[in-house]
Amino acid sequence: MKILIISAPRTGSSSLAKNLKNVLRYNQLYLEPYLYKEHYGYPLNLSKNSIVKTITYQIASQYGENDDYKSAKFELFISDWAKEFDKIILLSRKNEQDHLESWVNLLSKQENGESVYKKWNINQIKDKLQNHNYVDHLKKQIKPHTDKIKELSILFNIPITFYEDLYGIDRKKSLEIIKSWDCSVDSEELNKKLDPKFKLRQPDKSITTL
Repeated sequence: MKILIISAPRTGSSSLAKNLKNVLRYNQLYLEPYLYKEHYGYPLNLSKNSIVKTITYQIASQYGENDDYKSAKFELFISDWAKEFDKIILLSRKNEQDHLESWVNLLSKQENGESVYKKWNINQIKDKLQNHNYVDHLKKQIKPHTDKIKELSILFNIPITFYEDLYGIDRKKSLEIIKSWDCSVDSEELNKKLDPKFKLRQPDKSITTL
């Protein structure tokens, strides 16, 4: 089965793609093949069992430069590309503040030359979150991505999987979501691998729960 994961940034898509690959025992996985257009041609040479994870607004060079969130190029590209896949999974987030904080952490790690897969907590980015101009700018960057996932949900007539449900504490709910994808995966095994105990974001140690 060829599976395409389309996600807004910072929605657990890399973790899902890697764990899905491992549980399905697939050999082929592409993570954001068109983040840097020169790395891969289009279309990809996909095996019959493969997983591709892409982020909204990343497009193959044959479709031109997608330098405007209002551009229709991404939708044209993803509509064409999706025809190659047997299954599409859409990922986004519900909690806008958590989404913002995850985005700030990513950019902070990149600025400092740190691994983006390093554990973190809110204390490490508090100074950046207090910069209102910076925060407002990032909010404007995130919204087109989450809006586009909503549009794709309508276009492909498939529901959005939300980070909070897939990686939440209600593991029965997450299990039902995985089963609903109908992608021949061991749902129980995948559900265990997506348990929130594996999240990179750690609790704020300065907060005492009474």
